[in-house]
Amino acid sequence: MKLTGESLGERLANARPRRITQNDAARALGVSRMTIWNWENGESRPTEAHLAKLAAFYGVELAELLGKGA
Repeated sequence: MKLTGESLGERLANARPRRITQNDAARALGVSRMTIWNWENGESRPTEAHLAKLAAFYGVELAELLGKGA
């Protein structure tokens, strides 16, 4: 995953595997699809708890989502 210069929303969108839709992610986290869209488009920011759940669901390290990964 490319991290340099990306916003949190861009990192979230890039971390979501293509086989996982925004609807899939929303169901897994108990939020609406629009919430996932807002997060990926920088309109709002997920809580720390949601970030941890997204990282686990997407199979990436939380540090990567936060822009601290290698």
